[in-house]
Amino acid sequence: MNQKNNNVSQDIPLPFTVRYSNLLNSSEKVLYSDLLFLSQKNGYCEISNREIATLYGVTIPCVAGWISSLRTKGFIKIQIAHFNGGPVIERKIYPLSPEIESINVKEKIEILRNVNLKKGKITYSELA
Repeated sequence: MNQKNNNVSQDIPLPFTVRYSNLLNSSEKVLYSDLLFLSQKNGYCEISNREIATLYGVTIPCVAGWISSLRTKGFIKIQIAHFNGGPVIERKIYPLSPEIESINVKEKIEILRNVNLKKGKITYSELA
């Protein structure tokens, strides 16, 4: 019998610090969101660059660049295990909650949170 895990959400909101980061490109932001989703149960995920490349329809070196960028910019932590000092046999990716890195991001968050207070109401109109 297939049981649904009610503790795991199917939707993961992208944190403001990631969404409005000027440090990441759009593909890195989407990948971060997927890593968050995959890490819900254990706090980390074990997905290979090959699996990510297949899911996204890109090359393995492209994924390696995104992973490296996320790691060096403090958005993920990676833990690897070697067998007898040989090749990597396991990789765990831990999504981190990065601090807001610039005043511009803080301003964007404040604008989004207070839009109703500043305008009183939101008016929608179609663009021509």
